[in-house]
Amino acid sequence: MRLHLRGHSEGSPIALYAYEALLDRDPVLASRIETLVLSGLALEPLANILEHQLASMPDGVRVRQAPASCDWAVLEKRMGVSCTYVEDGTRRPAGRAMFERLASRAAMARFHVFQGTHDWNTPMAPARALEAWNASTGHLRTAFRYYDGGHAGTDAARDEMAQLLAFIASE
Repeated sequence: MRLHLRGHSEGSPIALYAYEALLDRDPVLASRIETLVLSGLALEPLANILEHQLASMPDGVRVRQAPASCDWAVLEKRMGVSCTYVEDGTRRPAGRAMFERLASRAAMARFHVFQGTHDWNTPMAPARALEAWNASTGHLRTAFRYYDGGHAGTDAARDEMAQLLAFIASE
């Protein structure tokens, strides 16, 4: 049985963490993971992403200070996350670092990246840099699809992803 992982936004590095953990703990199961389909790819460190996203929130200073002070009321209401989530995420390697770690391990899965050219939450520039790095090293089997849209995708991007998912599931 072939397996496929799917992650969007902060779920994309979580899929990468899970894959790496399986490479360590259960190489046989990891070898069955054929594909990772990632969208809204979070490649920068979580602390940088939070700083960028929180800088424009209307609650200003209180929202920006909430992760550092573990202000649960603000984190829950304004961000929908817990202190533990923020602490864990800021300790983990960035998505880009995960790709580099997987490349150093000669990971065999194929990676499909869907990234919006106007994604404010997870900007396109780090995805382009990852694509260029991988093109120069050739370590990972990757395919990048850029769409003219934001973080939530477009109807056309969602249709393309649905077609890809149906195809890889039917192989």
